[in-house]
Amino acid sequence: MKHLLTILVFVCAAGAVYGHAIQPGVWRAQNSVKLNGVPLPDSENEECVPQAKARDLRATLAKDLRDKGCELTQWKVKNKKLQASLRCKGDDIDATGQLAGDVTDRMYDLSGEASGTWRAIPATLAVRMTGKWVGACRM
Repeated sequence: MKHLLTILVFVCAAGAVYGHAIQPGVWRAQNSVKLNGVPLPDSENEECVPQAKARDLRATLAKDLRDKGCELTQWKVKNKKLQASLRCKGDDIDATGQLAGDVTDRMYDLSGEASGTWRAIPATLAVRMTGKWVGACRM
């Protein structure tokens, strides 16, 4: 399930999920996760998102997900609301997940669930992810 968690966190923490473009710069992300109903430690991180990735986050994300054996199966942004789905299938994982919530070029607030198997063990993951743009990247 760690692989699925990594992918879902990447969906948001890689730069605030937005369908077209986001503000390049430093983003601060906070994530809360429950695995099979049990809360896991919250995480917080900052990441510099360069202009190239900020320009078309969906394309960047889709490529990175393919490298991990996953694919975006739905991506819809309308009126600053995102609905996204993904599917992961590999040696250790077979799962599907969804994320939904508010997005702008400078913030996101998303909730989601994923379910499937990890190493043949049934698992369900619930996530809450928030993030905001905090400034320019330091050189």
